[in-house]
Amino acid sequence: MSFTLISTLAHVLVLVCAWHIYLKFKRPRNLPPGPKGYPIVGNLFQLNVNRPWHSLVEWKKTYGDIVYIRLFNQDVIVLNSAKAAGDLLDRRAANYSQRPRVPVVECLSGGLNIGLIDHGTRWVSKKHWAISSILHNSIDGAPCVALHTKH
Repeated sequence: MSFTLISTLAHVLVLVCAWHIYLKFKRPRNLPPGPKGYPIVGNLFQLNVNRPWHSLVEWKKTYGDIVYIRLFNQDVIVLNSAKAAGDLLDRRAANYSQRPRVPVVECLSGGLNIGLIDHGTRWVSKKHWAISSILHNSIDGAPCVALHTKH
């Protein structure tokens, strides 16, 4: 093969890789406003390390109650007011309350962690069970399983 053919193929490969990286980190248009992040790490270095909520409050003043940030490869929507949280997570829960899958927590809890179950009939039944057990201070009918035993 000639040098020009190899050079051309290398340039095309670099352009295809650059385009792929651009598309991967490009911000989708249907997300709320938020600070522009850096490639790969997103907004990680823009958060206050010791008090990240201070950064979120500043972004609320700039971008509004709903802010989009990116932490590494994870998109994060921050709800900075009770009204926004109520609108999205209560009234439109079926659309917006997906939780991230955490295999370690699923394994340790046997898939019963109410904090990480997506909104639906299973979540509603677990919520009712949790509320009734807290209010009545008993867990009648629920089998207790010892996950760890100390000797």
